[in-house]
Amino acid sequence: MPDSENESTTHAMAASIKLPQLWTSDVEGWFLLIESQFTLRSITVDETKFHYVVASLDSSVSSAVRTVLRQPPSYSALKAALLAKYSLTPLERAASIRAITNIGGRKPSEIMDDMLLLLGNNQPDVLFRHHFVSILPDYVR
Repeated sequence: MPDSENESTTHAMAASIKLPQLWTSDVEGWFLLIESQFTLRSITVDETKFHYVVASLDSSVSSAVRTVLRQPPSYSALKAALLAKYSLTPLERAASIRAITNIGGRKPSEIMDDMLLLLGNNQPDVLFRHHFVSILPDYVR
């Protein structure tokens, strides 16, 4: 039985959340989305977050983090395991940026957004900027 009306409301709101299935191609973005949902519904208990995330995993992802799932529920441990398993390494990020060789039919700003997403938490440096400019058509440079 809840200690207060506020706790009862939190439990009722928490029951209404349905997280999307994990985006293995953008785990960091997925966590930004679900953590916003947790905040909107005032879900702050680590174990509750853990169980919501587990409920959103498919069988292959569950298998990949089975070790963490067998431990006592820890949202932060599960989050760390999923990020480690599905996030690009710095070298993979660099290779993906280098693999962008032309803009195709897209706007330069769309290409920049994709490159910045691949850059992650790192700041663009001179090589990043040089590569971006080098893939732009001559009339845009």
